[in-house]
Amino acid sequence: MYYDITKTAKLPLSTVKGSVKQRAAMAENLFFDFCKNISLNIGNKDRLSTAVVKDCFQNTLPSKVCIQFSDIGKKFYDGDCRYDGFTGYMVRGKNRKVVGYNVFLPLDESKKNIELKNLDILFHEIQHVYDYITNPKTFSRGFYVPKRLQNFYNEKIYPKDAVKLDKLETRIQNQIKRIPYYKRIDFLQEVRNALQSEINAYKAEEIYSVFSLMHPQHMPEKNVFGAVEYFKFQEKLAICQKVLKRELRALREENKQLFGGK
Repeated sequence: MYYDITKTAKLPLSTVKGSVKQRAAMAENLFFDFCKNISLNIGNKDRLSTAVVKDCFQNTLPSKVCIQFSDIGKKFYDGDCRYDGFTGYMVRGKNRKVVGYNVFLPLDESKKNIELKNLDILFHEIQHVYDYITNPKTFSRGFYVPKRLQNFYNEKIYPKDAVKLDKLETRIQNQIKRIPYYKRIDFLQEVRNALQSEINAYKAEEIYSVFSLMHPQHMPEKNVFGAVEYFKFQEKLAICQKVLKRELRALREENKQLFGGK
């Protein structure tokens, strides 16, 4: 199923053109602008309204992106960092148009405010959104990946020890060996992008340490440091890159045989 990523779910291509490193730098700069905006609105409060958070987000952008903040609910918020928050996509119409983002966070009883002790969760999810809107082409690729492979990433690649690192390359290869090269590459590129975004998002959580110094009365509920190392994202990314390079070489070789290239 193909999805249309509309202009309200991404920044204009004229704004996000450039290399991978340049787009990553743009996402990082937008995130730091967001942090500054949040800091200016804290004062002596112990919570911020989602309306203020939304304004802090929109004020960093050259054009409006559709975003809303919703309560994740107690049944999902169980203290496990995987379920503290998540970002979903707002999809409209029969043509499956992606029009924006719904960011789920642990909100207070009014469902309109986020307590500052949970600001690290907000930072994590907002970093994901900045990664998406500055990389519209790579973001859209995730919608082409078969559900089976999406589940494989969620169940076997993301978790800490679902598959041992020395077995992960073989498990990935076994998952993709019966599908066409273009689908393999779509999946591997999506895994690469997802892992890099997780690295970015967990590092964004650590920015809370700066806020802890500026606002010591609002310390986070949990230790936000070390998640990238805990989940072994860098190691998993290296394995994914290795498999992706091998599949790209195989695809080029197949194309040469089909079309008589050199």
